[in-house]
Amino acid sequence: MKRYVSKFKEDNQLLDQIISTIDLTPLENEVKKRLGVSIPLSISKISSRKEYLSVQSKDLTKLTGILKNIYSSFILKTFNSAINDKEPTWWMTLDFRFEYKSGGSNGTELLTSLYNYETKEWSFR
Repeated sequence: MKRYVSKFKEDNQLLDQIISTIDLTPLENEVKKRLGVSIPLSISKISSRKEYLSVQSKDLTKLTGILKNIYSSFILKTFNSAINDKEPTWWMTLDFRFEYKSGGSNGTELLTSLYNYETKEWSFR
């Protein structure tokens, strides 16, 4: 039996090509709709055991109101992510990730998104 090899493993440039076509504006608009504030996001490729895409904001600690004195960092960041090569989709969860000044870290999910990299359509829940 032949073992399946992802087309992203076969072609190192393919994921970079997909990233270059992703417009994060609909995702940023969904974040603004849920939070009431515009937060610029950036995307990058993470290579570990498996390559995946990650979205992240800059530090948002100054926007945490009365809690800003307990956080050393507070960002929006991808927690889970998978890009499918059998169907042209990428899904991810976007979470608040925070570190406390006293030590430790935690997070909570803001949204889950699905992006079709052929049709360029986003969906959110």
